[in-house]
Formats: sequence, C-alpha cells, structure tokens
Amino acid sequence: MSALARLLGDLSEALQQSRPQILPALRVPAGASARARLDIYCEGYFARLCETLRADYPAFALQLGEDFPALALAYSRTHPSRHPDLRHFGARFPDFLASGAIGPARRWRVQLARLERACSEAFDAADRVPLDADGLGALLAEGSAELGLVLHPSVRRLRLSWNVAALRADALQGRLLSPTRETPADWLVWRQGQRLHLRRLDGEEARLVRRLERGWSVSGLLMRIWRLHPSSAAGTQAFARQMEAWVRTGLVCAVPDTDSLPVR
Repeated sequence: MSALARLLGDLSEALQQSRPQILPALRVPAGASARARLDIYCEGYFARLCETLRADYPAFALQLGEDFPALALAYSRTHPSRHPDLRHFGARFPDFLASGAIGPARRWRVQLARLERACSEAFDAADRVPLDADGLGALLAEGSAELGLVLHPSVRRLRLSWNVAALRADALQGRLLSPTRETPADWLVWRQGQRLHLRRLDGEEARLVRRLERGWSVSGLLMRIWRLHPSSAAGTQAFARQMEAWVRTGLVCAVPDTDSLPVR
C-alpha cells in the first residue's frame, strides 16, 4: 500500500470511526492542536451526513425532532458513506431502524422511513415510456391479447398499517401529525414525469398490481377480471376502466409480446 493510500485510509477511519492514527501526519501551525482541528473537520463531516439524511427523510426527522441528529450519527457509524453520490447514503436507514440496532423501534417510524425511501427511489428510478391513451385505444380496438404489460420502473409497493402517508404529507407542509393505526393495505409510490404519486390500493387492485410486478399479458389480466364479474360484458367494462385509470397516471408500460415478460 502506498503512503498516500495509507494516509487516505487513516483519514477515512478518523472521520468515520473517530480513530486518531492520522494525528501525527497532520501539519498544524505552532501552538495549534491537531486533535482540535481534526474534531472540527469530523463535526463538519457528520453534520453534512445528518443534513443529507434529513433531506431524504424529512417527515421522519420532523417527527423525531431534536433526537434526530444523534440517530443520524448512530446510523453513519454503523453504515458509513461508501459512495461518492450522497443519494445512496440513506438507503439502509429503514433496515437500520427495523434491526433494533438502537433499541426497539416503533413500527410506525419504520413504516414512515420505508415510505420516504420508496419516494426517493421512485423519483430517481430509470424512466420508460408508459402506455398512453392512443396505445390503450389501439389495444382495446384490436384485441391485442398477446401484448405484455409491466409496471413503470419507478413503481414501489409497500404494506402499511399506520397513517404514514398522511404524516409525510403534513410534514411537507411543516405540520406535525400524530401517528395512528389504520387497516393494513398496499400502497403504491411512482413517478409520472416529474410528479410523484402516492395512493392506497383496494384489495382487488392490489392483487392485480402484485401480479403485474412480474409482468402479465393483456389476455391474462382480462381473464382475471372476467372471473370477478357476472358477465363478460361487465368484466370487459371493468377491464377498460382499470386500464384507463392506470394509463391516465402513467402506471403501466407495454412490451411487444408475452415472450418479453420476465415471468409469463
């Protein structure tokens, strides 16, 4: 290992683990303290990480209040930043909370953190052209049963049993809402253009979306909906309504045929 690589490694350990091996290598003016100067640098480094985590989890930080910096410090000690892009720093924060590394976590806090992480991932996800109204019209007119459907790459599904969506919405307006239990349900987070969507799914749509996560043919989706209705005409109308709702919000994408699906 070169002297420079060793020096940089010592600096990294000093910042992330408060190890003082680097102190003899620091050059400071006469009468100045190397330890004090390193402490200032360390404090600035962790303050930046704390603000990054706060930006990624604003509702969580608002709920935790003055206790958030200490939690952010504990997280950064356990999961040091390893990527030059700070967007990746907070990726493991929900799992860190759920692991009990700092003691039993309140379930609503874990769910709130998972929701905020899903929002970040949805916003940063790869883009793909969603199925549009013209494409849907052609699909319905031509009976393209072998057309494949997949969810937009930004879609994230969560199972929530607390009012964390409302907590997040109020926090973005600077308001603090009390956590309350709700009936467990699936929620979707996704991006349409630069707009983030968040909504709760009813039971049947949740089952359809879970199946769409693996890809589905139009014929498979239609047959599923038919089975839930007393006649094929009613099922076809329900299928059209569901597809129109998904298309309107950019939720689904088309693939040329069912051979393109990850799972048929």
